[in-house]
Amino acid sequence: MTTNAILFDFDGTLADTIAINHLIMNKLSKKYKFRQLSHDDIKKLKELPAKQILAYMGIAKYKVPFVMAAGKLALKEHMDDIPLSGQLNASLNKWSVAYKMGVVSTNSGKNIQRFLTNHELECIDFVYADARLSGKARLIKRAIKKQRLNKAKTLYIGDEIRDIKAARDAGVAIIAVCWGYNSKAALQAHQPDYLVESVDELESAVAAFFS
Repeated sequence: MTTNAILFDFDGTLADTIAINHLIMNKLSKKYKFRQLSHDDIKKLKELPAKQILAYMGIAKYKVPFVMAAGKLALKEHMDDIPLSGQLNASLNKWSVAYKMGVVSTNSGKNIQRFLTNHELECIDFVYADARLSGKARLIKRAIKKQRLNKAKTLYIGDEIRDIKAARDAGVAIIAVCWGYNSKAALQAHQPDYLVESVDELESAVAAFFS
């Protein structure tokens, strides 16, 4: 087994994609005939898990793969403008000395790699990506197996209810960050191992887990 490892979600955790994804989804709503979102709607969606979000937006189940694929393709055009969440550069570089680090996400591998290159994040050792909305637990398990990680020494960091559920299903600890797609209250209700609101709190939680 290898050393301690940190796995990161991408959208909302590492990459601040919330605003641009709002715009993209509203554009796609015309083609795929689902609800356009106002800023008030975005606030409501922060309280809901992924399946309820789809229902609220009126996206039929059979349309989900097409909408997700179109969204990731549209996001590709904006990757050069997407900022790193929470000024995480210093933390990532510090952690890279002690931990193996990877990204596990339902975004596209090409989008993630471009973002990592744009932000000079050579400290990220590997990326596992799959467009299926419900496939994150399987991806975490694949990363653990392929990278020869120890579940007990692996930490997942995400910003959504589904990240908490995926980490639980994969048998790893989870830090939920409050600067992403779900609200603090929504995340707290699903009892992550750690819940943080700032990069300083995130650093403390990482240190506590690996102590």
